[in-house]
Amino acid sequence: MKQICKIAVVLMMCLLCSIQVWGYAYYFEENGFQFIFRLSDFWDSPEAKVLDVRVFLNHVADEELVFPSYVNYNGRAFTVMTVGSNKSSFSEGYGKKGSYENVKKIKLPTKIYDIGDFAFYNATNLAEINIPPRVTKIGRSAFEGCEKLEDINLPDSLYYIGSQAFYGCPALKEVVLPAKLSELGGGAFAGCNNLSSITVAPGNENFQSPSGSNVVLNRDGTILLTGCSNSKIPSTVKEIDNYAFRGFSALESMDIPQGVEIIKYKTFADCENLKRVNFEPNAVLSSVGESAFSNCTSLES
Repeated sequence: MKQICKIAVVLMMCLLCSIQVWGYAYYFEENGFQFIFRLSDFWDSPEAKVLDVRVFLNHVADEELVFPSYVNYNGRAFTVMTVGSNKSSFSEGYGKKGSYENVKKIKLPTKIYDIGDFAFYNATNLAEINIPPRVTKIGRSAFEGCEKLEDINLPDSLYYIGSQAFYGCPALKEVVLPAKLSELGGGAFAGCNNLSSITVAPGNENFQSPSGSNVVLNRDGTILLTGCSNSKIPSTVKEIDNYAFRGFSALESMDIPQGVEIIKYKTFADCENLKRVNFEPNAVLSSVGESAFSNCTSLES
């Protein structure tokens, strides 16, 4: 009964205010941002938190976009903890219909821990962003299509990078994956044409990057998860994963070690300047995935 009364009061508030309800969350818009709360946070949390904050649909942000650290509502201060943290940021057009078209620099709140799916999708002019030290997750396609993003510092706290998180960031040149990273989505760095260095920080228990290889391998070194335009495949590799070298237009040749057995889906797709793929003698290759070399228009041998 107590919970029913609380919900009834919230619904009455929504009739009187500009708040709108989504299931167990509600939101309001202020100064170009949309703030989303859980109902339970509003009533019960000793430290009220914002479930999500993002630039709302059809609002075009300025060149420098500073996300608020907190928002005051109805006499309470709500701390911003996540940014763009659900799929609707893509499906409903957030970040897709021009919200970020002018943005060159973004400053995120220091207390956030999650950068959600499609958070900054297609922010084509974004060149600078700080990733706060508490961030643990970067969602799917969070920075996809950020064509001018040259540098990204991944914090030590980060344990998850979603699929295609940095897909199509051609200005990105160097990536160091932190020691706590435990999940790396497929194609996370595909299409980063000028990426010439990718390594794993010392102490990582899930991934490795042998010296001079510029690839990311699983812990036992048998699966190559992602590479770059300057990669050398280690002799321990038996499988090259989906999208591992997709869209690296600077890649011109690749030597495949004798022990590689499987090349998976779209592994080298869209490498338009790839001319030669050299297999070592006595190669044991047994499987090549669909579209593994699709759109490799310069391939000679």
